[in-house]
Amino acid sequence: MTKKPSEETEVFRKIITVLEENHIDYKVLEHEPVYTSEQAARIRDTDVSMGAKAIVCFADKKPVLIVVPGDRKIDFKKFKLAFKIKDLRMATSEEVFEQTGLEVGSIPPVGKCMSLNSYYDGISSCKCNYGYVVSGGSCISGNSACYSQLGYSSSYDSLSNKCKCNYGYIIGESGQCVSASSYCSSKLGLMS
Repeated sequence: MTKKPSEETEVFRKIITVLEENHIDYKVLEHEPVYTSEQAARIRDTDVSMGAKAIVCFADKKPVLIVVPGDRKIDFKKFKLAFKIKDLRMATSEEVFEQTGLEVGSIPPVGKCMSLNSYYDGISSCKCNYGYVVSGGSCISGNSACYSQLGYSSSYDSLSNKCKCNYGYIIGESGQCVSASSYCSSKLGLMS
């Protein structure tokens, strides 16, 4: 497998652009490709947990980038459940090169710069702020999550971390919150 320097340079330029557009301080550290988090930590002179593993995978036959802390592994079972994926596998080194133009060991944790959807380990390394929940790999308001789950007559209970129907509403046969009086009327008659 031969590297295409122009593609690697293009990915590098895209990363620098993203960092600068977002006013993020960075330091360029040039090194040979590394194949383990421990090797990368030695080069950076940091703890393994301070780095990130960027792993190209195929999720239901679509290439994706999964990023986890350097001291952790992908939990394929949890990932598949969280993102409703049926088939998940790591890409071969040839497939990594085909998808990114880069070799294993030089994959940055920024899928956007390689036109790959990225999934970051939000379960173990990041937490959403109070009142927010993880949905689709990012934090959204608990109420927004409940609206999509139970409808607009629901709300998020931050203490129990659960969605519930608002006062006077119950979960109807459709799985959405409906007016309790309307529901009872339709089931038992108008005078219930």
